[in-house]
Amino acid sequence: MAVDRSRRAALTPRAAALAGLAMALSMASCSHAPDPTPTPRPTPSPTVVSVVAPFQAAIQSKTFQFEGVVTGTVSSVAKGSVTDHPVSGTFLYKGGDYSWRLSTWTGGSNAAADETTTVQYWAVGKYRYQCDEFGHWTRDARPTGSRTRGLAAVFFVNRPLEDLGIEPLRGQQLHKLAWADGPGVASSVVDFQGQLDVSGMLVRVYFWADDQGQPAGLTYRISEPVSDGTTEADMVWNLDVVFTSLSGVKIAAPST
Repeated sequence: MAVDRSRRAALTPRAAALAGLAMALSMASCSHAPDPTPTPRPTPSPTVVSVVAPFQAAIQSKTFQFEGVVTGTVSSVAKGSVTDHPVSGTFLYKGGDYSWRLSTWTGGSNAAADETTTVQYWAVGKYRYQCDEFGHWTRDARPTGSRTRGLAAVFFVNRPLEDLGIEPLRGQQLHKLAWADGPGVASSVVDFQGQLDVSGMLVRVYFWADDQGQPAGLTYRISEPVSDGTTEADMVWNLDVVFTSLSGVKIAAPST
């Protein structure tokens, strides 16, 4: 049978076109278009959780207690000169009772033991106890309403608190809290050194909490006018209390 060469020749251009199309599709399937630029996602802002509410719940709990270490200074300001003395001690609180012990180095940071004065203040049950720098103890009945008086009475002050931000306290980064209307409190509330009301005494209090709102410390800023009859001066106490424990605190009346 004879081959129709004219028909084969006529089909050749179409076959060539189909072959070219197949080749183009094959090459396209092997190449990759550039990935589209991803839409940037906004960085989520950290959730800011207020520490005020958990802090207030903790200090208002009937089981609230703490053991703390006191560090600071007492300064005498007279006639334009300032004399600083280091102060250290302990502060324990549980169920309305507390003990407060302060030692002051009157000769400076390297003073000998006999240049240290120590005073103690206790409030246990119905009584207050005080031991002066000479080791003499006195005991008297706690004043009416004493459960809401004393150095720990600041926990019972019914005033809103606000977070002043994170600041250092003796090597820790903590939330500093204060009453929203100011850190001042009446000296009759604090009863500092057994003095229910001292004319001219100014008391400021700051609270400290960790990121979860757990109580972490206290700061007292107390100034009081003093006089020896000839010289007027101001005694300024700057006392930081760092809580070392919030459980297992034991406070017993001292042996007098």
